[in-house]
Amino acid sequence: MELGINHLSDYIDGAFLKFGASLSELEEYITDCVYYSIRGVCVWPYFVKKAKAFLDKYQARFDTPNQPRLIAVHNFPHGLAGLNLASLFEFIESGVSEIDTVLNISAVKNQDYYSLLYDLNKLTEIMRTVECADGAKGLVKLIIHSNYLTDDELKTVGLLAEQCNIAYIKNSSGLIDSQPATIKELRRIRQNIPLLPVKMAGGITTLDQCLSLINNGASLLGISNFQPIMKSFYGRIEC
Repeated sequence: MELGINHLSDYIDGAFLKFGASLSELEEYITDCVYYSIRGVCVWPYFVKKAKAFLDKYQARFDTPNQPRLIAVHNFPHGLAGLNLASLFEFIESGVSEIDTVLNISAVKNQDYYSLLYDLNKLTEIMRTVECADGAKGLVKLIIHSNYLTDDELKTVGLLAEQCNIAYIKNSSGLIDSQPATIKELRRIRQNIPLLPVKMAGGITTLDQCLSLINNGASLLGISNFQPIMKSFYGRIEC
């Protein structure tokens, strides 16, 4: 397979979502995020403030022009916790520029679209007040756990997401039932939600997986262990 992509790191959101992780593990992970200049790093709410401090520290140390975006998971991983606006404002004050929030699938199944519209509109309204370092606005990605949704439900979720200015649809949290990021599921999402870019996550471990997903229309990739992939990518370019 030809690479066909100049900057793979621009497609990658690192995912530091390990249960029971230590601060030293977080610092090591953030170091790699800055070193490889990946697009963003997604963390648990507990780690937001420390992650921002480590991002600032290692951006200065490596003297890199752009800092990976700080992303916090929200309503994670089941989508049943609600808005929790207090934590959202705390995220913003701590330097978060993006939220990966989980769809309330029970609301979809029960056709409670009013609640979904209210919550998603409120989230995007608040995040769009964030001014990022590159001049962009803060944004919200919607984790939909697509394998739990029918094609008709995907279409409905897509329409709701469009109305609420959701920036990306994400297939999975990577934690619920270990839903893998497959080409088949990517195509199904894009067929039913054609107007929104898609972030794929879950079991992405090789460079060829990354390239295949991107070449089939994925706009972003959520990857926990991105370091070997980046090493493989640079090694292939040098060859």
